[in-house]
Amino acid sequence: YGLDGVKVKNIGENIERATARLKEIRNASGLQQKQFAELFTVNHTTYNRYENGGIGKMPHTLVEDICTKFGISPAW
Repeated sequence: YGLDGVKVKNIGENIERATARLKEIRNASGLQQKQFAELFTVNHTTYNRYENGGIGKMPHTLVEDICTKFGISPAW
């Protein structure tokens, strides 16, 4: 499952799509990775690994927090 909560056959594609969306959200916010991580009380190194695919699954609560903060649907 990625940021959108959709399970697909190719997990690699799902992770790639989710990390691209996460980066897009952060870039649109104008924040650097460290600032974005601090906003959601996440360790900077951990956040970097989420955004770059080093960790394939983000906690659902973090996905919800990001979506709520930026007014987007997890299905996006």
